Amino acid sequence: GFNTSRCDTSLFIYTNNHVIAYFLVYVNDLLLIGSDTRFMVAFKASLSPYFSLKNMGTPHYFLGVELVPVTFGIQLSQHKFIRDILEHFGMTESKPSPTPLSITATLKLHDGTHQPLVPPNIVKSLEPCNT
Repeated sequence: GFNTSRCDTSLFIYTNNHVIAYFLVYVNDLLLIGSDTRFMVAFKASLSPYFSLKNMGTPHYFLGVELVPVTFGIQLSQHKFIRDILEHFGMTESKPSPTPLSITATLKLHDGTHQPLVPPNIVKSLEPCNT
């Protein structure tokens, strides 16, 4: 059967011989991806007597994460999420930086100011990125 992921309790993983499947459950959103079409059809059929399921086709977004098909699988991207945050805070014209901190600065616990380096409302907006 499926085993719960150690990293995410809403992710269930099935592995058996040549078959691997991932089943992600979030409230009433379900995402099933796997290596064997016959297994996935049978699994969906086993759920249908208990749940009202609707096949929405190939997903483009799931929980704010963009799913981009590529030749070797699926690429996950939060590009739109990041762009929306930049637009919300009027930072779309900001110049990119390979690192958010100076590589030469010496960091101290207290630098004598009481101002946060990043405004708390921006930090709060980025919390979904930590998942």
